Amino acid sequence: NGRELADSKPLIDMLKGSPSLKHYVYMSSAGVYAKSDILPHREGDPVDPNCRHKGKLHTETYLAASGIPYTAIRPVYIYGAGNYNPIEEYFFSRINAGRPIVVPGSGLHLTGLGHVRDLAELMAAV
Repeated sequence: NGRELADSKPLIDMLKGSPSLKHYVYMSSAGVYAKSDILPHREGDPVDPNCRHKGKLHTETYLAASGIPYTAIRPVYIYGAGNYNPIEEYFFSRINAGRPIVVPGSGLHLTGLGHVRDLAELMAAV
């Protein structure tokens, strides 16, 4: 996992042509998608090249051009140990304080929270 292409590029370059590589699994982000009122997103939906996760998008593009077999996983929100962005705190602190949870847009959008262990199991199964 890398937030910028420079984080993953050395490993990707090292693995090019490696007979021991079976499949490269990259943890990207649903934040690469262009804003849309049609949700949930699907693979092939337009992406935003200027999004705040553009480094992940650059890495996906580099992987595609590298020729190595890969899968990019684009979770919405990740929670659990080691997370740099503890999104779950937003929900639980508001619930504990008796405050409403603010839902952007029309309120009809679905979102998903993925625990780090569940996502790790998913990645290992690819």
